[in-house]
Amino acid sequence: MNQLSIELSDAALEAIRKEAAETGVSPAGLIRELLERQFLTPPEGQRRMRVEDFFGSANLGYTLGADNLGIDEDLAKAYADTNEPT
Repeated sequence: MNQLSIELSDAALEAIRKEAAETGVSPAGLIRELLERQFLTPPEGQRRMRVEDFFGSANLGYTLGADNLGIDEDLAKAYADTNEPT
């Protein structure tokens, strides 16, 4: 972690100390949290992609996955089709 020194007005420092005391964190911890939230949180309406965003289901209109009965039926049809003109 890096360190940074900043100059604050007395009023700003007092407000930070008051908020930090009310939330049970140090003034430095409060400032760090606020800055990280400001600069590391995506803008409103956007958010970081999570693994859960890729979960879901799809209906492709044909058997997909572990539906063995459906797969067996499709294979039986394919093997029975000789592709000969009728």
